Amino acid sequence: MERETLLEVRDLTVRYPGAERPTLRDVALTLHPGQITCVIGESGCGKSTLFHAIMQLPGRVEITEGSVSFRGQDLRDMTKQQLRELRGNGIGVVFQEPGASLDPIRRIHVQFYEAMRAHSRRVTKQAAREKAAELLRSMEFPDPDRILASCPAQLSGGMNQRVAIALAMALEPDILLCDEPTSALDVTVQAQIVDELLRLRDEYRTCIMLITHNMGVVSKMADRVAVMYGGRIVEYGPKADVLHHPAHPYTRALLEAIPTLDGQPPRGIPGKRPDVFPAAGCAFAPRCACASPDCGTCAMEKHLILEAHWTLCPKGVTDGV
Repeated sequence: MERETLLEVRDLTVRYPGAERPTLRDVALTLHPGQITCVIGESGCGKSTLFHAIMQLPGRVEITEGSVSFRGQDLRDMTKQQLRELRGNGIGVVFQEPGASLDPIRRIHVQFYEAMRAHSRRVTKQAAREKAAELLRSMEFPDPDRILASCPAQLSGGMNQRVAIALAMALEPDILLCDEPTSALDVTVQAQIVDELLRLRDEYRTCIMLITHNMGVVSKMADRVAVMYGGRIVEYGPKADVLHHPAHPYTRALLEAIPTLDGQPPRGIPGKRPDVFPAAGCAFAPRCACASPDCGTCAMEKHLILEAHWTLCPKGVTDGV
């Protein structure tokens, strides 16, 4: 039985206004209900650019080729009003910093009401408050009324992040985009946020796309993993395949850089990421120990390893299994 497709990113090439070269090239991704896709890679690889392209925030990025489609409709064909309705109703967002979505000096119940009223003029303050209290209670807040009467400036970082997730879920979106939602939190609170996101997936069949550096979060949450480097997805597949049988040299290098409990120091990745991504060839070639002379100029093509697991590195077809 064919799975329903919520979001499809197809052959996406993106650049920032005024930039000569694209930041993303030929990115492809498909999101399904109840699925968690983790996008990983070091800073500057293009993860947040992909996030902005999906959200279609005005003035942020420009799609020059390819498409982003929600339930079969290209987002570039939508009017401003349709995009406004999509953000929140169809696609919710959880930012890395709660301050990106929460006003620090306005009471939480007011912010819930304004967010819900922006998408439905029929909602009343009482209905919005009841919905907010229900969501906060599901986020393990023992006293949601106290939280609703508080300002974000009166709450801890972890509490604000859980409030931000509840706010993003207020309109029950089909897709939740999360940009590093655990990176600024301590380990205990990170675990709570991960558990809450998993519960949302299980209870509402919410599709989650999670941008993260935390491989522990990937190991616990992901159904599928997309590894980005140099503005491209260099490896994509089910979590078990990508983590246990990495095919791209960059994926292997990322996994080898994780500290272990056996006392062996993690291996750093030599060199530094490119400031400008090349139009052709593998951007990781200058840092790759197994690169051949043609890696910097060859065409970037997908090489299938196992079902639904592919890489842009031709050597990964034999080395990654």
